[in-house]
Amino acid sequence: MLKTKCSDCSSWVYSPILTEITETECPDCGSTFSINDLYVSTGPFSVYRDALLKNLHKYTQLLKGAREELDEFKSRAKGDKSDTESIATLENFVSGLEELLSGCRSRLRVPVKNTVVKYSTDTIPRQGTLVNISSTGICIEASEEISKLHNGSFVILIIDNMNTVDTIYLHGEVVWTGAEKNGNRMGIRFINSEPEVEERIRSFITEEFQLQS
Repeated sequence: MLKTKCSDCSSWVYSPILTEITETECPDCGSTFSINDLYVSTGPFSVYRDALLKNLHKYTQLLKGAREELDEFKSRAKGDKSDTESIATLENFVSGLEELLSGCRSRLRVPVKNTVVKYSTDTIPRQGTLVNISSTGICIEASEEISKLHNGSFVILIIDNMNTVDTIYLHGEVVWTGAEKNGNRMGIRFINSEPEVEERIRSFITEEFQLQS
């Protein structure tokens, strides 16, 4: 989770999308302030985000080694109490590192279930399901073969069931297709979204993140 300190009352303000906005409102004193220093927190630990980015390679290697150690420990564990406790400790360590490194992303991306996306690249409407979403784009699992789609193809999007009364209409551009690797998935970048729509998408992302945390 990302956090920053209110410049007026010094309370901590938490939000997973602090990297995507320039100012935020403090829930304690109600003031709106500019975001300057960002921290990444997990459990009792907090790391200054700039310091984390500066040493990103080291933390990434540490996470890789911890995952390998966890897999190796699980493979040779005998199932007694000491093994169970050791595995749980390693899992918590890996989980904490993963959460810290997630704070290095410039855009929060959350997985989404049970949300229908209607789209069209021509005059024929099609339908798929939302795989994940960020403030700048989405990944869709299409209901048909998409190998004919090319990067740069323009798409009209209609997203339902995003915790909002109104359906969201968007324009997008195909930036990748995964017909070989990930079935009929495609990545779409939003184009010329209205500020109100962008805010609704960010609110949805924040709510989904909190539900899954």
